[in-house]
Amino acid sequence: MKRQILTTCLVAMTLASQAQSDVDALRFSMPGIGYTARGWSTAGAFGAVGSDLSAITINPASMAQYKNSAFSMSLGTLNSKATSDYIGNSTRFNLYNFNIPSVGVVLTNRKYKDRKPATTGWINTNLGLSVVRVGDFNRTISYSSTNSKTSMLDYWAESAGGYTVGQIGAKEDELNSGFYDIEPMFWEAYLIDSAGEKSYKAAIDDAYRNIGQKHLINTSGNMYDYTLSFSGNYNNLIYLGGDIHGTSVNYKETNKFTEYDDPEGGNVWDFYEFKRKLQTTGAGIGGRLGMVIRATDAIRVGVGYQTPTVFTLTDIYHDELIASLDDTRFYSFKTVEGEFTYQVITPSKTTLSAAYFAEKKGFVSLDVEFMDYSTMKLTSSDDDFEDINEIIADKYQPVANVRLGGEFVYKQLRFRGGVANYSTPFRNEDKTNYNRQFITGGVGIFEKDWSLDLALVQERYTDVSQPYVLRSTEVDYATNKSVNNRLVITLNKRF
Repeated sequence: MKRQILTTCLVAMTLASQAQSDVDALRFSMPGIGYTARGWSTAGAFGAVGSDLSAITINPASMAQYKNSAFSMSLGTLNSKATSDYIGNSTRFNLYNFNIPSVGVVLTNRKYKDRKPATTGWINTNLGLSVVRVGDFNRTISYSSTNSKTSMLDYWAESAGGYTVGQIGAKEDELNSGFYDIEPMFWEAYLIDSAGEKSYKAAIDDAYRNIGQKHLINTSGNMYDYTLSFSGNYNNLIYLGGDIHGTSVNYKETNKFTEYDDPEGGNVWDFYEFKRKLQTTGAGIGGRLGMVIRATDAIRVGVGYQTPTVFTLTDIYHDELIASLDDTRFYSFKTVEGEFTYQVITPSKTTLSAAYFAEKKGFVSLDVEFMDYSTMKLTSSDDDFEDINEIIADKYQPVANVRLGGEFVYKQLRFRGGVANYSTPFRNEDKTNYNRQFITGGVGIFEKDWSLDLALVQERYTDVSQPYVLRSTEVDYATNKSVNNRLVITLNKRF
């Protein structure tokens, strides 16, 4: 059985992420830009360049440009900064973590004729094995202010409508073993009051509505692609490739909303804290096909296609409420732990790529990636998610993501830079456009048998968080401006 949807979400950072919704589909559908230092530093514009693990998630055909077997491993750090503005108050939060963006090996089978490398026909075929971090969920959002208009208690009072007083009261087993619904917890903690037959109101005196609010959302986890790829080089003119990949998912979220009563107010409660915990685990499977054409010695063009990834996911979740009343009474309640298994189908992606190589002086590369977020879907054996899939079709749109990067060669040194823009998945941009923008740069050392690369990446975007919605009135939301700074180091060994 699906969990109750608390609110309508604009992005993945709201209390509604505790229910299966369009947020789940979006969370696991958004692509990155690179997975090695070379890929990151050129903004991931590697669809036609190849010879790098970053290319494998864009166009597996570009992996045929490896002329020698190679091993690659990357280490990275992420420093995430978020500034949230909510009802005239600004809050900042920093987060730091260490990760392994990619590790992989490409095994090259070169063809020989008369003990010399072949120059016609199938010149080489390559087998690739890689593990790539395609999703990073580490983020913390925190905002607070004083709200004199609305309260989350107004939401739970609205939600309790339809219960009689006899129905909303907790059963003995709920008090001992955990609640089945959330509204009775707020009733038993004296945070909502009866306002008539089957109607309720917040336990707030309208004369004392200066309620302090604080919202803390902490997410962590990752997605990794485990990829087996095969590619071939025909006549040094046409490169073909394909792969099959399995994707693991590990996502955790703790979502805590706290309200504080006005010390001079006449309300019966001092403060309460409502906490939601969610863990999502699972795996998906998908595939890619691609082709790169070497039009001239200087120009390469390519097209890559990624099938939808079909995830089977399991959510484990529960809610907690603590409340402190003015008369020193203290309540601590918890719902029973829930578990639900469902499927998420992500959009397919098509990438058009072009690269210009200036002899041995470097290259300039462009990728344009097309995907349609409105094709995301949720399914399960218990529910067809018809309403949510209709919301997805109306709320999301097709997009084109653009990546532009380049590399300049000076002796053994490589200097790189790039920019990328990932378009908003939302049709309605009234509150935020949610464009993701990247500025990248880096340097590398290239020797005959090895290379070492360093990348610095800055990602900027703005999204919003709305803690609850009300049928009766508009509710304030927080605007979150995020800056993610990454440092990535990659070691490549050719053999």
